Amino acid sequence: MLDHMKTLAVVVAQAVVAPFLVLFHRPDPRWSYVEALLQRLLNLVTPTDVGFLRLTYAIYGRFQRHLFFPPLETVDVPAVKGMWYGDASTPPADCAVVVLFVHGGGFVCGTADAMSFDAIRPLLASLRRQGVSAVRVFSVSYDLAPQACYPRQIQQTYDAYRWLLDLGVSPTKIVVMGDSAGGNCALSLLQQGLKDHMPMPACAVLVSPWVDLHMTKPSYDAATDSFTKATVFKWRDVYLNGDSTHATVTAASPGLQSLRGLPSLMVTFGKNELMADDLELFVAKAKASHVNVVAYSHPYLFHDFPTLPLGQPSRDGMDAIGRFIISRATTT
Repeated sequence: MLDHMKTLAVVVAQAVVAPFLVLFHRPDPRWSYVEALLQRLLNLVTPTDVGFLRLTYAIYGRFQRHLFFPPLETVDVPAVKGMWYGDASTPPADCAVVVLFVHGGGFVCGTADAMSFDAIRPLLASLRRQGVSAVRVFSVSYDLAPQACYPRQIQQTYDAYRWLLDLGVSPTKIVVMGDSAGGNCALSLLQQGLKDHMPMPACAVLVSPWVDLHMTKPSYDAATDSFTKATVFKWRDVYLNGDSTHATVTAASPGLQSLRGLPSLMVTFGKNELMADDLELFVAKAKASHVNVVAYSHPYLFHDFPTLPLGQPSRDGMDAIGRFIISRATTT
C-alpha cells in the first residue's frame, strides 16, 4: 500500500503540470489540446506497476458502474462472469443484437465495468440513433495476469460465447467486440470456434486489437501512443508468464494464425498508435484470406480512440462501428 501511495503522489504531481506542458509541446502538432492532454495523462498511468494500474482501473470501473443507468445486471455463475448492459426487460434471445464485449488492459488490468461510459454507453447510443434499440451488451469478466496467464483469458472468452448460445441467442444476432487485449481474445475466440465447428457470430469488431505479440514493426518506436514499447513488452511478459520464446509468442498472436473462414470483421485503429503497422498488415492478410473486412483508421489519433473521451473523432468512430454492426447483425 505504501508503494501505491508513493506512485499515486508521483502521478498526481505530474498530472497537475500536464495541462500546462501540452500548451507548449504536443508529440503530433495535429492534436487538439484535449487529445494531447489525454495522451499525456494516459502515459503517466500506463507505465506504473501492475498492482497500481489494476487498482486504478478497478476504481475507474466502479465509478462508471455507479453512473450507468439503468443499473447493470451482474452475472456470476460457474460458466461465466460479467455484466449485462441495456434494457433488462428484453431477454437476450429476443434482442435484435447481442454484443459480447471483451475489455482490454494488456491482460494485466481492466474490469467488465471499466468501459461502461467510454465504450458501451456510446455504442448503445449510436445503435439507438441509427434505429436499433433492442440491444444487450454482455461484458465478460476474465482473470488477469500474473494470477492467470495465457491462454486462460481466451478460454474464458470462449466460454462466454458458448454461454450466450446456450441462452438461446442466435449466432446471427451476436457481435463479438473487443479492444486491445480484448481484441486479441475476440479474434482468438473466432479461430478456436472454427476449429471446434462452432457457429460463427454475425461479425466481430476489433478496436486496436493486439494481434502480434512479437511487436517488431517500426511503429512500436513511436512516441505518439498512450503507452510505450517498454510498457507493452512488460505486459506481454506477464501475460505469457515470462515465456518469450518464439513458439509461445507466435501461438499467443492470433494475427499470425489462419484467418480463413472468419466472419465479417471491422478493425479500427489510429495511425499514431504502436500497433498501427501490425494492424495494416493484419487487414491486408484478412483480405487476402477472403475475409470480409472493413478498416476504419484515424490519420493521427492513437490506441483505442473510439472508446476514449475525444469528442467528435470518438463519436464518428463509434457511429462507424454502429453502422457496421447494423449492416451485418440485423440483416442476416
